[in-house]
Amino acid sequence: MSPGETLLVKPIHEFDYKPNIHSHITLVAGGAGITPFVQIIRRIVNDPEDKTSISLVYANKTVDDILLRSEFDGLQEKGDKFRVTYVVSDAKDQAGVVSGRVNSNIIEAAMPERSRWAQTKVLVCGPDGFVDAVAGSKSSILKKLGIEKGQIKKL
Repeated sequence: MSPGETLLVKPIHEFDYKPNIHSHITLVAGGAGITPFVQIIRRIVNDPEDKTSISLVYANKTVDDILLRSEFDGLQEKGDKFRVTYVVSDAKDQAGVVSGRVNSNIIEAAMPERSRWAQTKVLVCGPDGFVDAVAGSKSSILKKLGIEKGQIKKL
């Protein structure tokens, strides 16, 4: 965003997080869609009693668009509870990012092993086209991977 632009934010009562309900949560964010996930990430990572693991797939147009990168990198270095994959559509040989667009290979790599998928929740937030491609239609990435509708929450 540019200075002076407006961002509308809504509370995420659609997903009231409770510790240890899911063994794993996969977050798929496009751009400013990271906003509702920041609190969830901080809460889980900073709660030693919460055994939930988190994977974040965070898509942006450029490396400079990645919000909170230093915080996410620091949380990832704390241990194995949090992993982040940055996906950048306009990246050329950038260290630490995947170049291109979010696809089934990237999401599958971020998920835990398949034997744990039934205990995994997938949250998706971003622009409408991004959310639809990841979790919306019958041909969405998550549906093609076999993720059940009840496991997916679009914010």
